[in-house]
Amino acid sequence: MLDLKTPIIIGRGPADAKKYGHRGCILLGKKYQDTDVYKSELSNPVFMDVSGAHVVSIFGKRGGGKSYTMGVIAEGFSLLEEKVKKNLSVILLDTMGIYWTMSHPNETDRKLLEEYDLMPRSVKSRIFTPIKYHAEYKKKGIPTDYPFSINPAELDTDDWLVTFKQDKHSPIGVLIEDAISKLQSIKQKYTLQEIVKEIRDNKDFSHDSKMEAVSMFEVADRWGVFGDISTDLNFLAAPGEITVLDVSCYATEPGGWDIKTMVVGLVSKHLFVSRMLKRKQEEYDQLKESTSFFHDGHNVDIKKKEHNDMPLVWLVIDEAHEFLPRKEEDANAATEPLKIIMREGRQPGISLIIATQQPGKIHTDVMTQSDMVLSHRITANIDTEALSLLAQSYNRDGLISAMEELPRIKGTAVAFDDANEKIHKIRVRPRISWHGGGSPNALTML
Repeated sequence: MLDLKTPIIIGRGPADAKKYGHRGCILLGKKYQDTDVYKSELSNPVFMDVSGAHVVSIFGKRGGGKSYTMGVIAEGFSLLEEKVKKNLSVILLDTMGIYWTMSHPNETDRKLLEEYDLMPRSVKSRIFTPIKYHAEYKKKGIPTDYPFSINPAELDTDDWLVTFKQDKHSPIGVLIEDAISKLQSIKQKYTLQEIVKEIRDNKDFSHDSKMEAVSMFEVADRWGVFGDISTDLNFLAAPGEITVLDVSCYATEPGGWDIKTMVVGLVSKHLFVSRMLKRKQEEYDQLKESTSFFHDGHNVDIKKKEHNDMPLVWLVIDEAHEFLPRKEEDANAATEPLKIIMREGRQPGISLIIATQQPGKIHTDVMTQSDMVLSHRITANIDTEALSLLAQSYNRDGLISAMEELPRIKGTAVAFDDANEKIHKIRVRPRISWHGGGSPNALTML
């Protein structure tokens, strides 16, 4: 049975915890309580607040449980009460193709789940696959629900230049900017072929420069993510839904990470802008309601609930050091949009969950903007030093000792947050749905 001791709520301050309890929170696991010098036992349930905007960082060594913990958090949204859930949307950027298994219950850990008053169950999700691979996946029986495509007009000049790693002042950079600017001035949507034609027809640049630029767009065409009709990116953020954007098809593609960063950057930028516009509308509605003397309060409330077309968004990204590299010269198409979300996402209501096995190599904004941290065991000096910077304001030494005291079993982690400034040793609960990120083992195949 679930421990009835006072729950610990990561990311929610004492006043709100007293007012709301753990409503609008997901169950992460249980806290380790030291019973003597050599022994710890599981005690208080540990929850994580998802009702407000947060930046959550998850750290750990390879195979240490990061992807598993991300799955626990993602499926936790499906367990929220309906009134809360419909105001939230989860989008998983799946770089390894491991989250399609959420549709299968985790029968293996049934006994362990009973300790949390949980049962194995499938978790409904919507899987989007790049349009080039969608039909192929369907034919092979690989789970996918919708094709994902981008019209080239969705990208501005800077997006292309960062993706192609070109300086904006170079001949190729100026050539691409010229072609994009001309098309943007006359069309709302256009194709890669039209970009190529503009480049070829430009008489102000050398043949070599034009051929090099053309080759870049021809390579982009082979990525299979661009189409005449683009996916409505707002459709990714469906109220009460878990969406998986599967870009694992590019794992072995030449320049695969360039494609992934471009997709993540575009989606992140669009969602941020959409939530900014939605937030203005929400504030206008609140202001109108509070200043009107003649409105029907009941009807106003119904209108708000019926027109929640852009809910609060939780963006979940693994391998975050690839999208948010520490060195500015390694920045990519996703870096700036994600930095903006970390710095400014709280006001419009867009949250970020990022995981990495290399906290020492991730952008410093992750360290300064994260307000919740879950760290599985890490041992490299560069990573432990980076992690200690996050907690130095309240207990650097306590963080290091807590990490060393973690039991040597999977799922253990230290958790701390800005709202409470306390460090907890926890064990992440078992998944209710099947985890697709486990490592194969020759012995288990016998």
